[in-house]
Formats: sequence, structure tokens, C-alpha cells
Amino acid sequence: MQRLLGFILLSLLFPETNPQAQSINQSSWLVGCWTYNNGFSYEEWKQISPHKFSGRVYRLVNGDTNVLETISWEEREGQVLYIAKVANQNNGEGTVFTCDTLSKLYFSVVNPNHDFPQRISYNFLPPDRIKALISGTNKGRYQEREFLMVRK
Repeated sequence: MQRLLGFILLSLLFPETNPQAQSINQSSWLVGCWTYNNGFSYEEWKQISPHKFSGRVYRLVNGDTNVLETISWEEREGQVLYIAKVANQNNGEGTVFTCDTLSKLYFSVVNPNHDFPQRISYNFLPPDRIKALISGTNKGRYQEREFLMVRK
């Protein structure tokens, strides 16, 4: 009985963060339009299915929407992937990041072979903020860039 209680206590203190054991469906807090950079930049997310989200990063320039990046956050073939397509980079191909941590309010993805960033993380700060962080080595120096987003 003590072992069972100990296991239950450990499970509550240290929830599962193995992305293969979790569903991205718990990332529904992503859905919506988020603003950052003093309201000049936007990140917008839609949930396409229980296993896929679609996002885009854009700026409004003279009334026109200038899309800088499109993003897919999805479960595919037993993996949890974050695929970013940045405008005018990588011949239009997406850069694939693999999820290494996934929980109810946080996820982190990595691609150690990407030039920059090698890690991207999103941390939901209820009720209406997200802290996104990109990090890694860029031209031989470690760098971090933080984006505090507010639900629009």
C-alpha cells in the first residue's frame, strides 16, 4: 500500500512530460491571436484537428498582412513535431523540430542541426500570456530571444 501511495504522490509531483505519451490536444491554449513587439507583430493559431495546429507569424504593413512564418504543431507517425517555414528561407521548405518536453502549460522542441535557433519553447501564463523563447548557438555564440505575447 505504501508503494502505491508513493507512486501516486510521485505521479502528482512529476507529471508525464514524455511527448510520445502526451497529446498536443492539451495545447489548446495556443488557439487565438497573440500580439508582441509593442503590438507590431502577431502570432495566430488555429486547431485543425485533435492532432494538428496551424500557426502563422505576421506583421501589418500599410494595412497589408505580411506573413513572416507559417508553423505546424502536429502529431505524426508517433512523433510530436513543430515545423516552421520562414519566408524567403530554406527554399520554401519547413524546418522540423522534435518535441522533447510536453506538459499542460509548456512545450519545448529541438533541432540540434539547425543554424538558429536549436530550441523553441512556449510557456502559457494563464489567463492570457505566452512566453516564447528561442535559443541556441548562432555564429559560435549562445543566444536567447524571448517573446512575451498577449492574447488579442
